[in-house]
Order: sequence, then C-alpha cells, then structure tokens
Amino acid sequence: PRELSQSLETNRVRGLFLAGQINGTTGYEEAASQGIIAGINASVSCRHLRSISSLLSPSFSLPESLISSSALTAAQQTKQNYHRYLISLLRSNPQAYPSYKPFVVHRNQGYVGVLIDDLTTLGAKEPYRMFTARAEYRLLLRNDNSDLRLTESAYEAGVVSEQRIKYLREKKAMIDEAKQLLDSYKLTSSQ
Repeated sequence: PRELSQSLETNRVRGLFLAGQINGTTGYEEAASQGIIAGINASVSCRHLRSISSLLSPSFSLPESLISSSALTAAQQTKQNYHRYLISLLRSNPQAYPSYKPFVVHRNQGYVGVLIDDLTTLGAKEPYRMFTARAEYRLLLRNDNSDLRLTESAYEAGVVSEQRIKYLREKKAMIDEAKQLLDSYKLTSSQ
C-alpha cells in the first residue's frame, strides 16, 4: 500500500487505482470506502485526460522529442486510434501529462482519510481494520457535520451537483449568522 498515493493511484502506473484487499485491508467497509475514493479519482483522471485529448485534433503535431513521425502516422489512421495513442503517450511520458487535482480525504475530514493515510504512509504488516481509536480527530468526525467537511471538495471533483453545493452554501450562511447572533449576546455572572 505504500506504493499508492493518497488518491489510491499507483505511483508506478498512472491511471491505475487500487482498493480493497490488495491494499492490505480486511472488511467490507474498508474495501467499500477505498472503492469509492478510487472510483472518484479514476473518474477525475479520465475526465482530465479526456479534456486534454479533446483539445487536440488528429492534425495537431506533437513535439518531435516525444514521438517519432512513423508513430504519429500510425496513430492518425483513425480518430479512435489517435486518442488511444495519445492516452498511452501521455501516460508513458509524465512531462506530457499535466497533473490533475485528485479527490483526497484528509485525516481531519473523515475516517476513510485516516485509513488511506495509514495505509500509504505506514503500510500494513497484517490486515488493516479501521478503528475509531486510530483517528486523532474522532470528536470532529461526526455524521452531523460530514457535509461541511466533504461537500466542497466533492464538488470540485465533480461528484456533487450544483443544487447540493448551493444548499451547503446556504447552510453555512445560516450557521455563520447564528454564530454572530450568539456572539452578540453578553451575559454577566449575575444573570
């Protein structure tokens, strides 16, 4: 598991995301939570790669330092082959593959963040189970504030709708208003 990034993408093969027992975990919940994160990041990676390839047309000439002219000719036979070729080229040449912003849940944002951080930094000598005691932020990781912790970054990853982010922003505004109201009240010891 230490060969993985926080997005659950392998460090050696770009675009390959792993989840579950192969990462050293046991249990349905651990596998499911990793699968969700790996799936979101695979989607983000594919959308990013598609946006790059859609900017290029088959007549686009890539720098000679990246490919040989015979390879480009073979790739131009059909648009489909060209896009396959472009994807393999971008994956095999990290300099030609601009980075994307992965969806990462940090330790202070969720238990899956603790699980992934432990796996990718410490590894797993035995099957890993996620216990709440492993989370130093367990008092903050409650179900009543999960939307405040995760919705913004999920929206950036493209997995949350405009309607949902609008609702969250309205909720945050109401919470801020309530905090200001409470801060405006001053009580003395005689009250």
